Amino acid sequence: MKKNNFFQVFILILKEIILNFNLFFCLTILVGVIHSLLTVYNIIQIQRFFESIELVIQVNNFSSLHIYIELILLCIVLIFSVIFNGLHNYMFESLMKKVEGKLQYKLHCKCGKISAIDYEKTDILDMIYKASQGMKSSFSLVMMTIFIGTFYLPYILFYAVYLYKLDKILLISLFIIFVPVLLSQFIRNKVYENVYDSIAPIKRQQVLKFLVYAAMLPPHPLLRHFSYSTQ
Repeated sequence: MKKNNFFQVFILILKEIILNFNLFFCLTILVGVIHSLLTVYNIIQIQRFFESIELVIQVNNFSSLHIYIELILLCIVLIFSVIFNGLHNYMFESLMKKVEGKLQYKLHCKCGKISAIDYEKTDILDMIYKASQGMKSSFSLVMMTIFIGTFYLPYILFYAVYLYKLDKILLISLFIIFVPVLLSQFIRNKVYENVYDSIAPIKRQQVLKFLVYAAMLPPHPLLRHFSYSTQ
């Protein structure tokens, strides 16, 4: 069975997305970038709001109108942040279902080309199972990478600029927080890929045992009545 590295799988799935869902994919990326920008600006606006309160307390002649203006801006940013959060999640989930359905259709078309007698061979069944599970894991990894690139990467960049303006030493916190999370995701998917090779025969035997057990069960009385009434 042919094995591809992550870069080849990423290019194949990305090509599939662009060829079939190019407009929806571009809109999802745009909404994700706006969502990340609003998330960072929400933090900035909270800081400006509390700074305005501090100025009103410390400076006697400072107008309290500045507090209300910052509060209104904060509410507007929060509302749009929630709207784009829901819109981004909905569009990304829809994109995942569309792409996964397209990949499943291609996999079923390839399985349909296999002759019926070959389905009696255990190595063919194991290959189909590995292909199905490999497609799902590769698809999840690629979509996770796209989500990171379209939301978390702009978020980290915008947030890094914000932290850099506050204090350069704060940039270290980004690496402490995000790098272990990203590494754990890639390691988890790599472990799953290695485990699939060992559990494929076990999963196939469990499915066969269930089918044999289901075939030995007597038919339900309602099903028997329905079969008689249709004759």
